[in-house]
Amino acid sequence: MKHFDSVSQLTIAQIQAAVCSEWQIDAHEMRSFRRGKDVSLARQTAIYLARELTLLSYPGIARAFGRADHTSILWAVNRVSQRMVDDPAYAVRVIALRNQLDAQELVEEF
Repeated sequence: MKHFDSVSQLTIAQIQAAVCSEWQIDAHEMRSFRRGKDVSLARQTAIYLARELTLLSYPGIARAFGRADHTSILWAVNRVSQRMVDDPAYAVRVIALRNQLDAQELVEEF
């Protein structure tokens, strides 16, 4: 759920760093066009979290991930949402990352 009542302090870089740490991939792979399963899933997860935790638009997120078209961002968000329904272990992983990022944002506000 987005927090429209306050401007999010999280950045795409912070989200990408958390996801990279979780999936053990390099940060430059977030903007790459590699399609390996681990890299793609990590990138899609970071995109989903960016959409959930920031106020950026689909085109804004696309630019941050080095994509020319916002439809790839929409596809990733929908793909992650569906995968969370289909795969409870993945859902727990994404929720844990989200909670970690929410906690990081709260700490930075003080």
